[in-house]
Amino acid sequence: MRSRVSRKISNRAMGAAGAVILLAAALLIAPQAFAQKSDKNHRDAFMRGELDEEQLAQKVRHELLMLPYYGVFDDLAFRLDGNVVTLLGAVTKPTLKSDAEAVINRVPGVEKVINQIEVLPLSPMDDRIRMAEYRDL
Repeated sequence: MRSRVSRKISNRAMGAAGAVILLAAALLIAPQAFAQKSDKNHRDAFMRGELDEEQLAQKVRHELLMLPYYGVFDDLAFRLDGNVVTLLGAVTKPTLKSDAEAVINRVPGVEKVINQIEVLPLSPMDDRIRMAEYRDL
């Protein structure tokens, strides 16, 4: 039976201090909280996945975080089932969706990528609202 690892990568509109605190917390929590195996009878937050699967999940996460146009208004997540990566979330730029799929296809050990990332509507008004909210925070 394959184990399933899910990770959520999320950037929300926040100030610089909040972003630093969130990043520090994510780096401390991520290995323990997100590298868990699913078992129908037992869910332990500190149970680690198989070593190969955990390393693959770390590589996928790293590649998604390093995307050049990944911003505070984009919400990327992925689900790992064996060597199949399912990309989830919502992005503000259509190129980010295709870039995410392309970069994950190049990760060693990934056999298949299922891209379910939603592209938010392109609207100058939405962009103005996002920037206004970002400045207020």
